[in-house]
Amino acid sequence: MNSFVLGRARSIALRACALVLLLCSAASVFAQPKALPPPTNFFTDSVGVVSTGASSQIEQKLRDFEKASSNQVLVVVADHVPEGYTSIEEYTNRTAEAWRVGDKARDNGAVMFVFVG
Repeated sequence: MNSFVLGRARSIALRACALVLLLCSAASVFAQPKALPPPTNFFTDSVGVVSTGASSQIEQKLRDFEKASSNQVLVVVADHVPEGYTSIEEYTNRTAEAWRVGDKARDNGAVMFVFVG
């Protein structure tokens, strides 16, 4: 084979590799992790840093607060931001929006995330 054909084949192969790498990196940027399902409790401590008694008291206070005010506040204690998120802000905003805490018409919900790790 002459050098022109080899050079042309090498150029096409490099362009194909570059395109594959570009598509793979673009896919990872646009692939968004799914938000966790909404918790069933007002207070969730997946790490275990809060005692069972204190957890129960916090849960009850948050339930009572919702009954008295209609405002809903969730507290989530975790060790770290789940994989796939670029920042704490991205995770907390996307998760709070997905959970739709509070009454939609009143916009009266909040989620407090505590990361201890």
